Amino acid sequence: MLNRQRVLLHIVLAHGGSMDRTKLMKLLFLLRQETSFAGRPSFYDFVPYRYGPFSFTAYRDLDALAEAGLLQPDRPQVPRRARSAVRQATSTLSPEDTQAIRTLLRQYGEGSTNQIKRSVYRRYPFFASRSEGRRGGDVRKKARPAVYTLGYEGLSVDRFFELLIRRGITTIADVRRQAASRKYGFSKSALVRIAEKLDFRYTHFPELGVPSQMRSDLQTDSDYAKLFAAYAERILPAAAEQLRLLAAEVASRPTVVVCFEADHRRCHRSKLADALAQQTGLPVRHLKEGADEGAEAHTHHR
Repeated sequence: MLNRQRVLLHIVLAHGGSMDRTKLMKLLFLLRQETSFAGRPSFYDFVPYRYGPFSFTAYRDLDALAEAGLLQPDRPQVPRRARSAVRQATSTLSPEDTQAIRTLLRQYGEGSTNQIKRSVYRRYPFFASRSEGRRGGDVRKKARPAVYTLGYEGLSVDRFFELLIRRGITTIADVRRQAASRKYGFSKSALVRIAEKLDFRYTHFPELGVPSQMRSDLQTDSDYAKLFAAYAERILPAAAEQLRLLAAEVASRPTVVVCFEADHRRCHRSKLADALAQQTGLPVRHLKEGADEGAEAHTHHR
């Protein structure tokens, strides 16, 4: 069992063994924002959604814990028969973690779901920006025209979409040859499903990806240089029509070119972005985790 799942179970158990999902989601969010859990890459990330901050990963964990018999399938409630197992599982949490949860519940545990939700909306307006019933509706900003790229390596699917929403991206252009991943949320079917829920457009250009046989045994800078030279000389000319279609997409709406590698210098998307810049006349901006808006890597202006 993952530590974050133990934390989730401990919150429910310490709250009396039962809690509605919306309240649990807000408590997990506040734990992330206001305690020692802040900044932990292994804990839940959040994205603005219908009822404020939401974690698709946490919902997946709820389902997994329900399948294991540790929670009821319809709501976060620990069945009586499972309480001993849940107590044993959560007993391995560190003193720091249990103290953070205790402090959180002391401050927010007695509040109603609506009270906590209003407090979160007021103090964290970005995460309330797409909530149902909000005056003015979705206030998503729109990114400036550019060729944006992003690698999801090291990101949860929630953090991935949070970064895109913050920067005003509305379309994902997946340029993996095979849009498969063992990482939750990044296989094509899961990515499409989550993108639709968050009102993103998803497109896939497999012809602009790199065949797996060309990506084997890449170790040195020279290996990558040879790969990217072959990509520019062979694959891009053969996929001219797909390149044209992607260029039209990039020119018409805020689009991010997505692949796996966090470092664009080790990913074919850097060469693809250069080709898109040539066709569109737009600058290239490689988005990255931890970079403030406007501080991401800029390749060139045209």
